Amino acid sequence: MSGDSNTQLYTFSLKGTDDRFDGQVPEITLQLSVTLECFDGIDSKFLTISLLNSTVAASHTGDMVYDTETHRGWFSEKVSVYIGVDGFGNNPVLEQDYPSTTTSGTTFSTSETLGVTAGVTASDGAPKLSIGVSDSTSSSTSQTVADFTVANNSADDEVNHDYNLSSTPNGLYTGPNSIVIKPSATDFFEYDTLSTVTNNDGSAISNLPLASQAVYRTPSGDFTEEVSLGVTHYLQSVSTSHSAVTSTVTYYTEDNQPVYDLLEDLAVNFSAIRNPTV
Repeated sequence: MSGDSNTQLYTFSLKGTDDRFDGQVPEITLQLSVTLECFDGIDSKFLTISLLNSTVAASHTGDMVYDTETHRGWFSEKVSVYIGVDGFGNNPVLEQDYPSTTTSGTTFSTSETLGVTAGVTASDGAPKLSIGVSDSTSSSTSQTVADFTVANNSADDEVNHDYNLSSTPNGLYTGPNSIVIKPSATDFFEYDTLSTVTNNDGSAISNLPLASQAVYRTPSGDFTEEVSLGVTHYLQSVSTSHSAVTSTVTYYTEDNQPVYDLLEDLAVNFSAIRNPTV
C-alpha cells in the first residue's frame, strides 16, 4: 500500500532560572519529531508527534548544589508533558499515545516507538491500518528508567503525561518526607537525616529521558494549523534543622515549588502531502 509522508524535526533548549536554585542550572532539551502520513484509499491523515531523544535534567552538570545528610537539592520531582492540537479546524482524533500509566515501583522504557502502518486490504476492500507501539531496542535511545513512573492522564484530544519520581535508595518516593530517615526510638540524641536521592547520579539529578508520543487522525483533509507543546519541570529541595531534641523538615509545597516551562506552538504545514486517490 503506497502513500506519502513528511517529517519535520525541531530542537529546543531551555535552562531554568530561579534565584532559589543557588547556582544549580536545570535544563530541558527537546528533540521533537513531527510526521504526517497518508495512505491510498484512506481519507484521513495521521500526525505522529514524538519526544524521543528529549531529556530533562535537574542539573546540567549532573551534580546537586546540596547533597548532604541534612540538605538534598535540587532534584527533579515531576515533569509534565502536554500536547494539543486545538487549532485544527477539522477535529482531529487522538488515536493513541504513549507511554501508558506505570504503577508504583515499576519502570518505563524509552525503547518503544509509536507509529502508523498500513497493511493488507481487508475482505471488505478497505485498507487495514495498524496504530501501535513497536520495540526498537536496536536504537541508541533504548533505555529503561528505574526511578520514575508515568501517569497517563490524556483525555479527548489532549495528551497529558506526568513523569513522577517514584523511587529513591530509601524506598518508594511519594513526597519529600520519603527521603527522611528517622532515628530509632532509643537514639535520644540523634536527629532526622536525609537519604540520598538516587544511586549513581541517576535520572532525578541528571538526564531524565522523555518517551512521550502521540498519533492524531483527521476525519478528512489536511493539518493546517499548529501543534501546542508544553513541558513543565518541577524541582524539589529538602532540608532538616534541629532545635533541642526536635527536628524540622523543610521542603517546597505545590503552591510555592520552583517550576519552569518550555512552551512552543509549532506551525505544521503539510499541504504538499497528498493521497492521489482522495
